[in-house]
Amino acid sequence: MPDLKASVSFTADGTTKKYYFNFDYINPEYIKVNVGGTELSYPSDYSVIDRAVELKVVPAKDTLIRIYRQTPSNRIIEWADGSFIKASQMTLGDLQQLHLIEEAQDYPILNGISTYPDGENFNAVGRRIINVADPVNPQDAVTKNYMESVQDGFVQRNTAIENNIKAMQSDVTTKNQQAQQAKDTAQKWAESPESPDTLEDTESPTGKTQSAKGWSLTGKQWAKDWAMSDTSPDGLEDADSDTGKTQSAKGWAQQAKDMAQRNIGLNVLQRNKEYAVGDIAYSPLLPSWARLECITAGTTGAEEPAELLSTPPVDSKIGLYITDGTVTWIVDDVRDGTPIGSVRGSLYLPKGYIKANGATVNRADYPRLVKFITDNNLWTDDVTGNLGLFGKGDESTTFVVPNYVGRMVTYKDTGAGQTLDAGLPNITGESGTVSGAQTNVSQGDPLNPYDKGAFVRVLKKKGVGYTTNDVWNMFTLNIDASRSNAIYGASDTVQPPAISLIPVIRY
Repeated sequence: MPDLKASVSFTADGTTKKYYFNFDYINPEYIKVNVGGTELSYPSDYSVIDRAVELKVVPAKDTLIRIYRQTPSNRIIEWADGSFIKASQMTLGDLQQLHLIEEAQDYPILNGISTYPDGENFNAVGRRIINVADPVNPQDAVTKNYMESVQDGFVQRNTAIENNIKAMQSDVTTKNQQAQQAKDTAQKWAESPESPDTLEDTESPTGKTQSAKGWSLTGKQWAKDWAMSDTSPDGLEDADSDTGKTQSAKGWAQQAKDMAQRNIGLNVLQRNKEYAVGDIAYSPLLPSWARLECITAGTTGAEEPAELLSTPPVDSKIGLYITDGTVTWIVDDVRDGTPIGSVRGSLYLPKGYIKANGATVNRADYPRLVKFITDNNLWTDDVTGNLGLFGKGDESTTFVVPNYVGRMVTYKDTGAGQTLDAGLPNITGESGTVSGAQTNVSQGDPLNPYDKGAFVRVLKKKGVGYTTNDVWNMFTLNIDASRSNAIYGASDTVQPPAISLIPVIRY
């Protein structure tokens, strides 16, 4: 490959701005840069530092970059008679001559026919080769004139073939046009959304002839109407139909479903159906003892709720709120006949119940219970004096459940939910003494009216007084609460026999 003295080439990688060269120069202005066939200007487009060129703009990937030296041929050093000759000036003059020689050597390589860059094949650098003689020997180059003028040569034979092909193409074109016309006509009768010839056709719903696509769409609509229509597709009478008219397949399916539900007496949960608060529905995705009650009115969604399709144990769904379209359901266990808001005791916290322990809870978590409280006017502002009622909380987002912990239940005609404090009847009585002969009366003697209530005197000893006529008795004063109320003495404690249970409320 030819050895270039003052030129080097690169292929841009799309990121590099700085390129190095290996030749000397006298002035940075003599270093030239060509990017993709465009000559750049120094110093506005690039800078030269030592033996490196730094471009101001990164060239696009795969762009050819050539860096070369172009030394001016006019003298850099001028000599005059009688002047001093400096070695540096002589060196500079010689260097200029050397650079010009190197560049003169590079020029024909880069601009003329040479074996650059592979060192084997001649490269015309994209230019035409002119004034070439006609070929003589087998390996001579062939000129354009020779190819076009030689008798029975390659060009003439190819021209004759070309003419034959053109004639055949013309015939084929004509036939293709005819075929295309036939194709277009057939396509219209196959695909046209309107009548291909606009002729009348009484059997067509449009009153005009239709393409195969048109009849297909008509058939599709008829089939869809008879499959999915909510009303009679043709409006004809049908005594077997609930509506008295013919029905689509969808209509008959719905009629069969309605009949089945009426027969079994159950309201099966349906898709895209409106439900009101309090409506009951059953789902085959739940066991027979579970049902759904609507607590937020709305319309069910097109698909079954994800909560019904989930796989946790069924028991864990009792009391669960299920969002179904715009409807909200709560899952109930029909085996538990306890009404909403009822309080009872339990050994554990059942599903669908909340503890009656005086806690403050969110209203949004118990919408059915909140409605029950409101409907039955069971709110109270005094949760201390009415532990059995529901506190209003913040009257917006929270409320307070009753507190039955540590309380016995007393049934009364009025005042339901009021707090009753602990208490016992008072123990009362009186006793007295008499003087004289009556002091020797016996215990309980009707003649002694001074022992009343729980108090009684008990005779302990009879004696003789200081004189023969002075008789005295000794008494003790005892208390017996059973004399005041028979409940005393019937038990060793005021606590009756009991079992502790968790107070719970159905929500």
